[in-house]
This record gives sequence, C-alpha cells and structure tokens, in this order.
Amino acid sequence: MDLILLRHAEKTLSPDRNPGLTTRGREQAIALISEMQKKRWPKPQRLYASPKARTQQTLQPLSDKLGLKVEILEDLDERRFDESASHFRARIARTIEALSHSELGTGCVLLCSHLDWIEEFRGVIDSEQNLLAPPYDQWSTAQYMILHGDDLWKVTAFGRAL
Repeated sequence: MDLILLRHAEKTLSPDRNPGLTTRGREQAIALISEMQKKRWPKPQRLYASPKARTQQTLQPLSDKLGLKVEILEDLDERRFDESASHFRARIARTIEALSHSELGTGCVLLCSHLDWIEEFRGVIDSEQNLLAPPYDQWSTAQYMILHGDDLWKVTAFGRAL
C-alpha cells in the first residue's frame, strides 16, 4: 500500500476555529496536481481529509482532477482541547492501523491533515527512516510525504507544492 500524507495548504489567519485557505493556499492546492504529475505520485484511489475546511479545500482540486470524492475522516482532525497526548497518539496509531487493513487492496490513499497530527504520526509509525530527523522534521503548508509499506514503511518521496 502507498500512503500520501499531506499537510493542508496555507490557511487564513483568523480567530475562527475553522478557517479556509488564503489565495496562496488555493494556489498551493492547485499546484498539487502538477506536483502529482511531475513527481509521478502513485495515483490515489481514496482521498481523506479532516473535518476542517482547509483540508477539504486543499484536496478539492485533486478531487476534481481525479474524479474522487473527498471523504471526511474525523480521526485526521487536530488534537482536541480535552484530549490527552496519549489519547491523541493512540488515535493516530488506530487510524493508521485501520487504514492499513481496510485499504489493503486499494493501492494508494491520500490523507490531508494538520501539523500536530503529522508530528505525532512521524513518531507512531514504524519506518525504515528516522522520520523525526531532517529532512522529515520540517513541515510547511502543502508539504507531503509518500510512504510505501504495510508494517514497515519506507519514504519514497518528500516534497512541497509551491
């Protein structure tokens, strides 16, 4: 199975808990299409986003291009205020485990989430590379990582749109 992990594109600075994308963020979302074609990403069969507008807006251009629906996965959401660190980490581990089993024959899934989720993910999965060390320790908006594997994951690409 291939897994594309994507941080959402640039969001607006707003006191709103669910801001959308900036103009640059919309440009980053569109640029993901050429990034996918240029870097020869594995073609996602499923697109998953957190419940936040910015993750869904990030995936919309890819959704339109690929003819795939953006599916909302609650477990991709940021850490909740009332959620302990251990529960957050366990939620991420459960999500990856469940996807590994349910999407086994799918080929490739794309997950669009948030910085805190991605930071925890890097410490949760079993990978051939140290995902806590450079270059994998810096995640800008529209940054992505492509991994291949099931139990032991291997990074096959790491980059950013715009």
